[in-house]
Amino acid sequence: MLVLMSTVCYVWYRTVPLSIKISALSYVIHAGEGDAIVMTNAALKPEIKPSRGDLRRQAIVQAASDVFLESGFAGTTLDKIIERSGGSRRTVYEHFGNKEGLFGAVVGQCCESILSDLEHVDIYGLSVRDALILIGTTLVQAITLPQNLAVFRLVVSEVARFPELGEQFYQKGPQLGMSRLADYLSYQVTQGHLKLDDPELAARHFSGLVKSELYFKAVLLPNYTPTAEQIRHDVEIGIDLFLNGARGKSPGA
Repeated sequence: MLVLMSTVCYVWYRTVPLSIKISALSYVIHAGEGDAIVMTNAALKPEIKPSRGDLRRQAIVQAASDVFLESGFAGTTLDKIIERSGGSRRTVYEHFGNKEGLFGAVVGQCCESILSDLEHVDIYGLSVRDALILIGTTLVQAITLPQNLAVFRLVVSEVARFPELGEQFYQKGPQLGMSRLADYLSYQVTQGHLKLDDPELAARHFSGLVKSELYFKAVLLPNYTPTAEQIRHDVEIGIDLFLNGARGKSPGA
């Protein structure tokens, strides 16, 4: 079994594209009938215990998130954040520089939480349709969580004054997520399961289809939260349109 595992790992390393190896959410490699070896990011990364400094930083970011969402950017001061988190102004300056830097950390944490949900999705042992449904439902559930919506609304409200916050949110959130999805789509193209001329463009179209009306309603209507059934329903319709298109088979279609 050890020899078989070594052989499988070697074949995987030699045949899977570098971009897929870097950003892979999960790889399921069939070693034989009814026998599968699952390789995930979690299995490849040893668990690292956070240091006291990391815990201190995390506490400050969480306190800042709470205060920003309660008071808005303009109404938030470092004194309020320090009072909520403990510590000192010097610690805040050492880690974040100023209030804008701290706001950027809050935005980054929001993006990381959304992508973290996607990283734990096991997709390479599924059919393309089932994998895309799992990605789509996980994505929409994550971006419509009240705390993530609140951060997004706050970024939008401040982006005219601080455009770098919008750039940071886009780069750490939507852009990175679509890049990882494009890697998956590219891999399926190499396997002959999909035919796409531009996987990156296809990833952007996929994102728009699965978010559909639910995301905009969640953003604009504070008391609205889509149910799991609504998300699954809309995601499945979007993915079937993504995979099959809308053109009919009759002449002139």
